[in-house]
Amino acid sequence: LVIFCSDNGASRRMSSNTPLNGGKDTVSEGGIRVPAIVRWPGKVPAGVQSQQPVAMHDLFPSILAALGLTTSRQLKLDGADQWPALAAGKTLPRPAFLIASHDIACIDGDWKLIEASDGKRSLFNLAKDIGESKDLSGEQPETLKALGAKLDDLKKDLPAAVARRGGGPGAGITMKIVLNFLSMATCQLTAEALTLGGKLGLEARTMYEVITNSLANNDHLKNYWPGK
Repeated sequence: LVIFCSDNGASRRMSSNTPLNGGKDTVSEGGIRVPAIVRWPGKVPAGVQSQQPVAMHDLFPSILAALGLTTSRQLKLDGADQWPALAAGKTLPRPAFLIASHDIACIDGDWKLIEASDGKRSLFNLAKDIGESKDLSGEQPETLKALGAKLDDLKKDLPAAVARRGGGPGAGITMKIVLNFLSMATCQLTAEALTLGGKLGLEARTMYEVITNSLANNDHLKNYWPGK
């Protein structure tokens, strides 16, 4: 199974995403709508195009489903299983989902609600306005209210506003706690990488230095990385 995709749209300083609005580091379509390729001979139909919206955090539960694996009911995943749509090459209904950067976008079918870091909300119909040129929040108050309620529910687990880059009204755990957990997870991944490297005949010390130096130079992690 090979999944190839971009992590974001082009930077507006380097290129144009026309007819999409915005670019990298935004939750406008120019920042988050990117192509993807899924290839698995005998499992995924070849030469089929699908408009199924799939977020990066959907990949983990989708791959688990593709492999016939399950997770503990106590494990709360951010994403949703999109394997039925990917395997069939079709566009199927899916739950509303969030994409968060400086701002937050909640996408539900054709509708998209953007909440800016100052709390202002804008509503767009992507089926009719892929360029997000017309804010419908004033014309569609019921849709705004319904989608706003979904956004409020989904964003509860986002990092707190004061800790998120660029702000944003997440109301969940703080970034320091997130980074501490990430550091512990990285320690485990480092150990597993060293074990695998040994099996492949790679020099463990070299691998360790590459991993720890990368983490130490990361502005978001260096204050929380436990070091040696």
